[in-house]
Amino acid sequence: MTQDLLEVFQSMDFSNKDDGITLNDRVLIIDGMNTFIRSFAAIPTMDENGNHIGGVTGFLKSVGYVTRKFKPSRVYVIFDGKGGSKRRRDIYPDYKLGRKPLTRLNRTYDMTTEKDEQDLMRYELVIVAKALMKLPITTITLDHVEADDIMSYVAQHVVENGGESIIYSTDKDFLQLVGDGIKVWNPVRKKTYIPEIVVEDYEIHPNNFLLYRALTGDTSDNLPGIKGLGMKTLLKIVPEFVTEQHLTFDDVIDAAENSKLKVASRIIDEQESIKRNIKLMSLRSVMISDNNKMKILNKINRPQLSLHKYDLTKLLMETNILPAMQNYDSWVVSTFNPLTRFDG
Repeated sequence: MTQDLLEVFQSMDFSNKDDGITLNDRVLIIDGMNTFIRSFAAIPTMDENGNHIGGVTGFLKSVGYVTRKFKPSRVYVIFDGKGGSKRRRDIYPDYKLGRKPLTRLNRTYDMTTEKDEQDLMRYELVIVAKALMKLPITTITLDHVEADDIMSYVAQHVVENGGESIIYSTDKDFLQLVGDGIKVWNPVRKKTYIPEIVVEDYEIHPNNFLLYRALTGDTSDNLPGIKGLGMKTLLKIVPEFVTEQHLTFDDVIDAAENSKLKVASRIIDEQESIKRNIKLMSLRSVMISDNNKMKILNKINRPQLSLHKYDLTKLLMETNILPAMQNYDSWVVSTFNPLTRFDG
């Protein structure tokens, strides 16, 4: 995502909420930009003037759907902060470089240039940001911190305090957190990932998912893995990846040294790049300063938020979004009343 889009959230004030709360039993943690980008790319909804608004309608409906599905007592939407990738680029300068700007799949006919698309995305993201301020949802974004780190920190903190965390994202990196009170809902696969489902789909246990990703790489973040090494080959070298056993880096090296497969020698030769990937991909040990951790805790410990239905309705009317929101009144009440005191 471009820095211009991320700056949208730097200009929004999400601090106008009340103070003082204890954590609830179940929280929903939504990957904000992941959800918005998928909505913008895939939802073709137009307003009555023929302007694309799918990023907004898709985002709001996605948040509504997953909130009704899991019935959390708190909802957090997390976005990347400005310069969020800096800490990881200090370790590996090519981190996330080369990402191509998003296009609306095969629907780019309604935009003539890449700039048109970026401007439209920015416009729709501003509406999303304003809408979130009217909902009983806590939005978190911090300069120099990636959304993945904030989401992981919140999820683990909730569990450490006796709660349950549900992460909403298509990002496979979150599967390393599955277990111990943390689940991942993937809206594309329409699956709730618990350890057994991760093993069923990937043949890798969540305890070893970070190590698996570090070895095979992540093209979306421009992190190269071991050439020629996929899941099936990896399991031939280290069958224990499918088990609950917490494998270590040394376990993998030992297995590679005892393997006759040609790709095993590459694992031995590229140990430093594997270690680098582990450091960059780890979400158990997040890249967040103590000061920013305190800021996050202050946000998530605020009291139950209010639903400002009148203000939300006015915003959606002024931006021509409302006509595209079918059964709007019942949607708002059934989705967000359980989260909040109702301000009308």
